[in-house]
Amino acid sequence: MSTSRQLKVYQDKSRPDSLLLEHRTQQHLLLLQDNCVCALSTSDGNELKSSCTKIADTYGCLGVIILNKDAEALVLITGCRVVGKLLDCEIYRISDVSFISLRDASDVTSSLSDLKRLLCSGSFYFSTCGSDDQKNLNLTRTLQKQDNTEDKSYLWNRQLLSYFITRGVNTKSWCVEIICGGIDIRTVYVGAQQGRAAVISRLSCDRVGTRYNVRGVDDYGSVANFVESEQIISIGDHHSSFLQIRGSVPLYWEQPGLNVGSHKVKIPAEFSVSMQAYESHLQILHSLYTDCAFVNLLGSKEGEASLSRAYQNHHNASSYKDLWDFISFDYHVECRVGKFANISKLMDKLIPILDKHGVLNVNESGKTEQKGVLRVNCLDCLDRTNSLQSYVGLYMITKQLEELGYPDNNPIATKCNEALKVAWQQTGDLISRMYAGTGALEGKDRVGKLRDGARSVSRAIQNNFLDQGKQDAMDRLLQISIQDPDLAHLSRTLLHPYQFMYSSQNLLRDMYRRREEFSTKFPIRVTVGTWNVNGGKLFRSIAYKDKGLKDWLLDENPTEEKKYYQALYDYNTDEEGDLKFLEKDILLVSEELDGGEWLRGVKGDEEGIFPAAYAYPLTNPHLVSHDFPAQQDGDLELYTDEVVDVSEVNGDWMTGSLMREGEKKEGTFPANFVTKMDIDIPVDIFAIGFEEMVELNAGNIVSTSQANQQAWGQELQKTISTKQDYVLLGSEQLVGVCLFVFVRQPLSLHVRDLSICTAKTGMGGATGNKGAVGISLTLFNSSLCFVCSHFAAGQTQVQERNNDFAEISNRLVFSKGRSLLSHDFVFWCGDFNYRIDLGRDEVKQAIKEEKWEKLKEFDQLLVQKKMGNCFKGFNEGETNFAPTYKYDLFSDDYDTSEKCRVPAWTDRILWKRKNWLSDDQASVLVETNSPMPPSGKLLYYRREELKTSDHRPVVAAVDIELIQVDEIKSFPYSAKAFQQIEPVNQSVVVYVDGKSTDEQLCQDFISTFEVGNPVLTRCFQSCFLVVFPEAWMAAKSLEFDNTVFHGSLMKVAEINQNELIELNEDDNEISSISANQESTALSLTNHNTFPTSYSSDNLTLPTRPLTRPQSTPILKSSPTKEPLPPTRPQKKVPPPRPPAITKATPPPKPEAPNVVSAPLQNPPITQLPPSSFTTPLQPEILTPTEVVTPPSHPITKESLDLTFFFSPKIKPRKTVPKRRAPVAPGKPQPQPRQSSSTPATPIRGAPKPPTPILQNGSTKGNHNNGFLLDDPFSCDQTSQSVMPPPLIPFNQSRSVDQTPSIFGNSLFDPFSSTATNSNPLSTPDNQDPFSVFGNPPAPASDPWATSTSVVPPQQISSSFSTNFNDFDIKN
Repeated sequence: MSTSRQLKVYQDKSRPDSLLLEHRTQQHLLLLQDNCVCALSTSDGNELKSSCTKIADTYGCLGVIILNKDAEALVLITGCRVVGKLLDCEIYRISDVSFISLRDASDVTSSLSDLKRLLCSGSFYFSTCGSDDQKNLNLTRTLQKQDNTEDKSYLWNRQLLSYFITRGVNTKSWCVEIICGGIDIRTVYVGAQQGRAAVISRLSCDRVGTRYNVRGVDDYGSVANFVESEQIISIGDHHSSFLQIRGSVPLYWEQPGLNVGSHKVKIPAEFSVSMQAYESHLQILHSLYTDCAFVNLLGSKEGEASLSRAYQNHHNASSYKDLWDFISFDYHVECRVGKFANISKLMDKLIPILDKHGVLNVNESGKTEQKGVLRVNCLDCLDRTNSLQSYVGLYMITKQLEELGYPDNNPIATKCNEALKVAWQQTGDLISRMYAGTGALEGKDRVGKLRDGARSVSRAIQNNFLDQGKQDAMDRLLQISIQDPDLAHLSRTLLHPYQFMYSSQNLLRDMYRRREEFSTKFPIRVTVGTWNVNGGKLFRSIAYKDKGLKDWLLDENPTEEKKYYQALYDYNTDEEGDLKFLEKDILLVSEELDGGEWLRGVKGDEEGIFPAAYAYPLTNPHLVSHDFPAQQDGDLELYTDEVVDVSEVNGDWMTGSLMREGEKKEGTFPANFVTKMDIDIPVDIFAIGFEEMVELNAGNIVSTSQANQQAWGQELQKTISTKQDYVLLGSEQLVGVCLFVFVRQPLSLHVRDLSICTAKTGMGGATGNKGAVGISLTLFNSSLCFVCSHFAAGQTQVQERNNDFAEISNRLVFSKGRSLLSHDFVFWCGDFNYRIDLGRDEVKQAIKEEKWEKLKEFDQLLVQKKMGNCFKGFNEGETNFAPTYKYDLFSDDYDTSEKCRVPAWTDRILWKRKNWLSDDQASVLVETNSPMPPSGKLLYYRREELKTSDHRPVVAAVDIELIQVDEIKSFPYSAKAFQQIEPVNQSVVVYVDGKSTDEQLCQDFISTFEVGNPVLTRCFQSCFLVVFPEAWMAAKSLEFDNTVFHGSLMKVAEINQNELIELNEDDNEISSISANQESTALSLTNHNTFPTSYSSDNLTLPTRPLTRPQSTPILKSSPTKEPLPPTRPQKKVPPPRPPAITKATPPPKPEAPNVVSAPLQNPPITQLPPSSFTTPLQPEILTPTEVVTPPSHPITKESLDLTFFFSPKIKPRKTVPKRRAPVAPGKPQPQPRQSSSTPATPIRGAPKPPTPILQNGSTKGNHNNGFLLDDPFSCDQTSQSVMPPPLIPFNQSRSVDQTPSIFGNSLFDPFSSTATNSNPLSTPDNQDPFSVFGNPPAPASDPWATSTSVVPPQQISSSFSTNFNDFDIKN
């Protein structure tokens, strides 16, 4: 029966790194050696076993854990206990595990003690079946979803299995799958028949952690302590189950500090930021359970009340507010001791919902499915949640028995009630122990209260002081083992979690180096300010009312007066200084010349003059973002990419005109089909730091007031939000140091991995009077960090300031272990207190004479930076302004106190872009002489005259370049790279025409072509097989295909490792091989020539017969169709006006060359199983309110060039053109200009423009060079209230079932049971092996399937306006 041990492990006596696995249910053996996994037949295995020693007899294998680049360990189950039997399968609880090194005979258990303690905690389970041909009960899935192979959210050893998956091993046969949670099975007798009553609670591994370490939701919608609790009643072949779920409140929240007896809740994120994560969580629930009802048990005291209100507000603002019920019930108030009967108030609301959802019933005639679930939460999702879920579960027993054919059977119901009541209590305790460290609290009687008190004390100690070891063990078990920290951080930033999860270090390194193939670059503008406010609360000086925060933070320099023109005709000229353009190009005119006959303007980055007759002015230009077919008289038909001049706005409709085919067209059209063109470039991120936010006295150091922080935050947001809406991403105060980070509201939807950290440096790191605050975030696919710090004071304390810099650099560590300098960009501002090493009078005289260069020579910061003692590699603008320290208050006089401090540039702003490929770091990414990427373009660096403090504020604006991954490209690329790089492709088969293969021929091949020493070799009559330790060796050997070897043509073809895994001794081709072939095979244990080799009876040949001499083997699949990008339904329609249209969906545009597509958003989910309860809701209903429809057409590089915004300032010529301006065709010629000194220039005939041709709904020559959208990120534009323009790319939200997968369909799923004899990434002969998507498309229920509708490429936005061609920052 299943109680016997399943797996034996043998170790080679002469090679401790060679392990042989023998499974009770498998006829072949696995050899693990030299980072390779190969299958051996029984005869080969027995031969090898004779030289091996059995070192373990186990119940199963969990996989392989990577300790470091030189250490790996096999994880084995060596102890387990039977929990019970369910559906003819035995279920076990793991009680002991062991670790065996794959590299040597060393003992690795000590380094894995925390992981061993976690796995042996009694919360991990696996199942086995009595017969080999019986289908096993998969504990990682509910009964309703047993056939769903996509969902890996509850597979806790999924990362351990990746070692075998990447090497082509069928893990279903060789490993066990485990869950974490609680299982309790009880026997119930129904007459003479034996039944089972069970509760299975499985904990999700998408966001795991202990009580105070992990709270709320992550950026992909996964929540902490998410548990599926399934109540099962099984009688004979009839089974019924009822499912409930629980999970932390799906918002960004935490409980900082020491928590003893109180619920201090902090909600750090703004509403719009957490709303995106909330919607993502709801989309996950919809994909998994279709329907869901929320039951919120949070109370009304302390922090719970604010969290409960925020939860309710988010749900009311979500797209599911009218679809899913949200019920709030204060459990502590209603059901405290002696009042549990009040639970009936809640049940009155739940019973109709439970009746609608139903239960799962499986019998011989089929099954009826549960149509929805209850989602229950309290603060920890433990005690109160356990109580309600058990009550609801016991209530549903009667309905389950009715479905099983036992209606109104009180004796059976009583037995099930008694059994399941105990089961719910046991599983609740197990879930509580995993998350909180103790069993669940009860609180029903005096004994229960005493027990609860002891458990509460134990929880406080455990959660506040002892949980970090458990948290580290969970992370080690579930997170990918990448030893290089830089590579790990880059991969998390660049890739989707599913791509990152099953990738090796080599694959991740290759994807980063080739990131430009599947990503786009775009600029954003960052403004950083710092000010030591000297503890003051005044935002402006009474004596200087005309100066305020607006003067400091906003660039009020007026933009040069420019006007938009549109070209009427092509203008081609060879004259120097003229501006060439095509019909309908957009021109930005800055000056009229020669009485208006000539104009000076720019198109893209080109500047010149042109005849005024060739263009006409636009007073209020708007870009058409959707085709609009005229519906009635008076409508103006629009085509995408045209420019329309708006003359009137009437609610949701506009009136305007445009030129088409030489004629002016006028009419009305929907306002949401166009986007205003503007040249203003908004600031995308504000990072504003303050020092001495409060007075640095003993009282504030011990307990700092937050009043000033709140007041400054409100004033800052009001100041910067005059033209754009900004969201406060985060703010943190460390005594006097305070940092605020604001981001433009549309961009906030694309921020993830937000983390805040502080570092104290005062009094040796004990106090926060000196120190730093850091805020880390990821915007699209680039990481940024903002730091504000206050260093040690004093004229001569240079070394102390250097020490502060080093201490802060080391101690600022953010989420997932990311260090300060492990970001793409770091902006560091503050009062650094570096002084000028000159006398006071000398400095003041230099200031008076503006001799900045002299002062810089003695500036301590520049001197120490040059010496490499601080801020190595950082950039700073030129400090060509007066020192900012120290002034008398409300005065322009430097310090006149007794100390008479020397003026200095103490307030500074520096930034750095990390070169991940530089050769000055110990990283696997290092590439010698790699070019330094542009660090950014400094726009200005200045001080402002705000006099309420003894310091002057400083501000800097920098344009930096971020990247955004196009997932439609990245997923197929990762699949292709997986095939080329991962160890699964380490084998080649070699055919030599006319030669009989033997050991000598194989040795000659290896020595002649020097492709590396193989791990395994095997000879056949017409070919031989070579297995290399590294995939690149196999790839190198393929280069010698079709070469002459020993005077004959040699063919080298790749063969996937999984083709060697399954034994097929009955294969006709193998049986036809002559007996003397075995004698030519190398000995399996002979290590003199090769480490190991194959013998002849272990090759599962490709699907085609074994190729004989004179043949050319081609072991590749045929190409398939290109993968289709995922689509999302259009949400909004043109505004209603009778009898106007009610919906206009733009047709897809043909893809143009040189497309500059805007980045796509990362999928906001981490679990993508298909819906298995019922038919999904209509997609239009589920589209979140705040999400914008994807763009409908591309903008080519030729038609959109925004670099002109950073062209040199246009200066008028000193003399007007000495030639006559050509006139547009068909217009009267202008009279020649006469000059007293210069003869008139001959008239140059302008080329006649061709007749515009309508093609695919757009006019010919429609390039629109140089336009800029008003706000391409904006979700809510006043003139476009119904449907935001589809040009906006960054608010795109992907439906849960439309995210591409690295594995694609089931042929790509390494966990799929159907992949027994196929590579995880292989495809049938009619498919492209490099395509991530299957052909034909997967069924609609497949969440990884792509839609047949194509989303046109994205468009670029106004933030893409910086010219990065001339980045040059002087240090």
